[in-house]
Formats: sequence, C-alpha cells, structure tokens
Amino acid sequence: MTSATLSCLRPLLDVNQAWSALELGPRGIGLAASSQLFAHGQNQPQPSPLPWLVPLSGTDLNHSGLTRQLPPQQVSLLLPAEVWLDAAGAARCQELAKQGYRLGADVDSAPALEQCAEAGAQLLRLDAATAREQVSPVLLNRLKEKGLTLVADGVSSHDLFVWCGARGFTLMSGEFVPQPEECPTSPADPTKLRLLKLLSLIVQDADTREIEEMIKQEPKLSYNLLRLVNSVSVGATTKITSFAQAITLLGRRQLQRWLQLLIYANQFNAGSQPNPLMPQAALRGRLVELIALAAHPEAAEDTDFHDCAYMAGAFSLLDVLLHLPMDSVLAALPLADEVAEAVGRHQGPLGDALSLVESLERGLPAPDTALLEKLRLRGDALGQLQVDALAWVSHIDVA
Repeated sequence: MTSATLSCLRPLLDVNQAWSALELGPRGIGLAASSQLFAHGQNQPQPSPLPWLVPLSGTDLNHSGLTRQLPPQQVSLLLPAEVWLDAAGAARCQELAKQGYRLGADVDSAPALEQCAEAGAQLLRLDAATAREQVSPVLLNRLKEKGLTLVADGVSSHDLFVWCGARGFTLMSGEFVPQPEECPTSPADPTKLRLLKLLSLIVQDADTREIEEMIKQEPKLSYNLLRLVNSVSVGATTKITSFAQAITLLGRRQLQRWLQLLIYANQFNAGSQPNPLMPQAALRGRLVELIALAAHPEAAEDTDFHDCAYMAGAFSLLDVLLHLPMDSVLAALPLADEVAEAVGRHQGPLGDALSLVESLERGLPAPDTALLEKLRLRGDALGQLQVDALAWVSHIDVA
C-alpha cells in the first residue's frame, strides 16, 4: 500500500491549547477511507467526543452515501477552494448546509479566503505563516465577526500560535507543542530536580511509601494524581482519595503509567493553565505501544514490552518539559536499554514506532515507505490505531 493511501488523524487546539477537534489528513484521503475510519471511531467502547474535520474532493461531495457515512452532527467537511468558486460546487455545498453540515474551504491566499467566505464557507483553513504574511488583520477580524471559524495549519512555533489566537483563529494545529526550546547548559533548577527524582523512583518501581512521600511534598501533585486516577478508574465504585488506595484499586503497573503522564501536569506552578504536553505524551505513549505491538504480535503477552513501548512514547517529550538536552535527562534516569535507545536515538523497534508517531504529528502519513514495511503496517491498520489511541486519551482528565 502506498503512502498516498495512509491517513493521519491529529488533534487541533483551541486558544487555551486544549484539544478541540480532530483533523483527518492528508487532503486527498477520499470519502471511502474517511468514512471507514470514522465508523471505526464510533465503534469504540468510549468514542472520542471531539468533532472531526474531514477533507473531501468535489467528487466526494456528490457521492450518494455521503450523508449516511459521515453524519453532520459529528463531522465538518473541508473542501478545496475551487469547489466553492464553482457555481455547481457552491450550490451542492448549500444543499448540504441545509442538512446540517458545517462546510469549510482550504485556501492559500487572501483573495481565496474572502471569495470562499462570500460563497458560504463556514470554516476557513489556511497555513498560519501565509496568514501572517499575506492576510490583512482587518480581513481576519471581519471574518471572525461574521462568526466564521478560522483554522490555522502549520503552526510551527509558539509565537505563531499566539499570533493566530490574537487574530481570531479558534482551531490550530499543534506542530509547535513537541518542539524543544533552546536547551540551557546550566544545572537543573529545584523544580526539575524534583521531577527527575520522582521519575527515577517511578522507573525503578521504587517502594510505595518512598513514592508516596515524594508526592506528598507537592500538594498540587497529589491533587493532580487523584484527579487523574479517578478519571480513568473504570469500574471503581468508590472515589479514590489516597495514593495507597489508588495502588490497591489500579495496581502498581497501571498506576505507574498515570504517574508517567502526571509529570507533564503543571503541578509546580500556581497557574491553572493546562500543559499541552500532557495529552501529547499520553497519545505518544499509547500510539507507540499500539504500533510496536502491531509490528511485533509475538510480544502481545509480554507486559514488559507493553510497558517499555508506552514509556518510550511518554518519555520522548521530557527534553521539552524540562528544557534540558535529552542526553542529560537520560543520564539521570535508569531506563531500560531499549527505551533509552528509542528516546535518545530513535533506534530499535521502539525507535521505529516513535519515528512514525512523530511524523504523524506533523501531518505526514509516514517518513518513508521503508519504515512502514519494517513495521509491517497497512494504511487502514495505521489509521485505526490512531483512532484507538485518540479515543483512549480523550477520556483522561488531562487538564
């Protein structure tokens, strides 16, 4: 199967950097593949509550099964600008809008932006750098005041994210989230040292009391832990109110996973703003695990392989979180060789899975077909694994 048939499904952020929608790509994916993935998502035990943005062609728009396969209550449709600028295409869009669909346009210039808005597009997606360089803030403000949804693609830096939010964009891609800032060479500050100490205890599966004492030293850390485990303690009939109770109900292995995510919460500052790295780390952890297991089905019963794969994904953002070189982070943590190899050099089976996940985050189906062949993944299977991982993360309290 060629890379053109592969899909990437990634979250879009609101102005607070919280997940607000799921964007399906690439733009030529087509109705058949889109509807199959959407159906797979709806068949989850707990489907993601986030709406989907699905790119379609003018041909897809006239398909008789469109309204059955992609219901308007959960899907917004993104069309090439030329569809909106064609009389027949615009008329078809108006018909679908009357059936409850929100329809948008992919545009690449200020004139196309304005023309598609005049033709009736309710969402307008364009490259963030193009918007900043070529589109008048007056036009963006006018579109915002008309109630149109502006979607920014290619948001590659935090500065660009802030600019988009200030100019009325309400959905933005998150390429900037996993990008490390310039790593300082100075020693870690006390906050980083506490995090690294906790991480070391977690990795070594230290004594429960030792971990509990470390957590108790940070009240906000304790609060975040209990909120997180209560959000994922499926089947628990009573509210979890202590670390010891969490271990009893969830088990050390499962709790270790939540602790790996918890380090990304903003527990060491006074603000309430969520850290976008936390859901990103959760998604990386789960998706690396699923891809690695798909590539190595013989390891399905190997709990250590599960745990190492998840850890490779979850810990791959520690350099961004701590503003430290990854080599320095790895030197402070007693990680298994296969995890350190994957996180530090993107090598080995887990490194291959991590490379693919990072490519998907950038909106690219795969870095190369050789990697997909190495991982023994088909295009439809990869899409389904993304849906599975996103559904899992969507039900974790990551605020």
